[in-house]
Amino acid sequence: CFKDCTSLSCTSFKNLKMVAICANAFMNCTKLTSIYFNSSFKIDLFDNCFHALQSLQSISLMTSELSIGNECFTNCNNLSSISLCGLSKAKIGARAFAGCVSLEKFELTTQSELEIGDFCFSGAKKLHTVDIKYNDKLTFGQGCFENCPALSSVSIKNDSNVNPVNDQSFIISSNPFVGCKSLANVTLASNSTLNLFSESFKDLYTLQSVELTGNKIIIGDNCFENCFNIQKKYYNENRRIIIKSASLVEIGSQCFKKTSYLESVEIT
Repeated sequence: CFKDCTSLSCTSFKNLKMVAICANAFMNCTKLTSIYFNSSFKIDLFDNCFHALQSLQSISLMTSELSIGNECFTNCNNLSSISLCGLSKAKIGARAFAGCVSLEKFELTTQSELEIGDFCFSGAKKLHTVDIKYNDKLTFGQGCFENCPALSSVSIKNDSNVNPVNDQSFIISSNPFVGCKSLANVTLASNSTLNLFSESFKDLYTLQSVELTGNKIIIGDNCFENCFNIQKKYYNENRRIIIKSASLVEIGSQCFKKTSYLESVEIT
């Protein structure tokens, strides 16, 4: 569509009912710095739409339903600003923002479902804060934040005060934080089921504070293995694990293996 438009510096689609951008549509648009799409219904960005655009700095997407394809913004090295507004439902594909080494913060709010694909932010070396609010079902893919060494804080909360009619699970697949060498504080909250797959936080030596909230909480095998910085004796410094559940907590085998200084886990 816009392939090899080497002088194109910005693209803006406004006040449309639907925006659909085909795969590789902006290939080799080497001077493209900003994207602004505004749709009343849906924005659909297919695979590799903006792949490896070295000049791209900012993205603003305003819509009700958002779909970002696999590797859509992979290796956009100067991408530092992402604004996603008005979302009811969102799906972000595998490796969509992988290698975006200038991205420092990711914030997103949806009124319904949110799905984040495998290795979505892998290698985003400056990413330090993730703040997500959702009202329905949320799924995190495998290795979602793999090798994000600056990531220090993750907060993902269900923003709804309404008790769900159906099971609206919050699912985190295995090993989402591998190589997150600075991750210290994690808050995960669901008003239904919170499901942490096996080894979700394994080998996170810097992890200090974890708060899990859900009507039902399932913690997989070896989930906190080798998280030896979570220590009761540092409670005054907020080094702790707090698990809050209204009905059921399931904890897998060897969940806290080699958490050498852990003296207690608070379950309420």
